[in-house]
Amino acid sequence: MTYASKQNMIDRHGEEPLIELTDRAAEPAGTINDNILAQALSDADEMINSYIAGRYTLPLSAVPAILI
Repeated sequence: MTYASKQNMIDRHGEEPLIELTDRAAEPAGTINDNILAQALSDADEMINSYIAGRYTLPLSAVPAILI
């Protein structure tokens, strides 16, 4: 289960900051690197799960907005 999507991140932070954080090409492409963003979102999911797994059954049936 993922708690946030690429579009959630764009909606919350804007496209430019995500480009700055993920575009690591020697010649910047000026686009969001989907692989880097996906890895960051996956890492965040794992961190969230590590905190809530002891108290709640995973995957959650509904994702609270605060986790997105």
